[in-house]
Amino acid sequence: IGAVYNVPPKNHTSVDSKGFIPLEKELVFDIDMTDYDDVRNCCQGASVCEKCWKFMSIAVKVIDTAIKEDFGYENLLWVFSGRRGVHCWVC
Repeated sequence: IGAVYNVPPKNHTSVDSKGFIPLEKELVFDIDMTDYDDVRNCCQGASVCEKCWKFMSIAVKVIDTAIKEDFGYENLLWVFSGRRGVHCWVC
């Protein structure tokens, strides 16, 4: 995953370095449980329990609302990052 370029990345050596230009990039928000270690009293680090998962749930609701209402984006994909948090892919 990365930027969309004017030339396929596999062909980047076929153009001058100034001719290899990024055109687009994904907008992704990453929320990790470790961001809440200062306020969690049940777990630390990547450990997650039902009680501290509520922090993630609230963060998702706040960011989801802000992205939609403040910036006008409509298509968001929220996914569990597989370890300690969630990612939001904005389309």
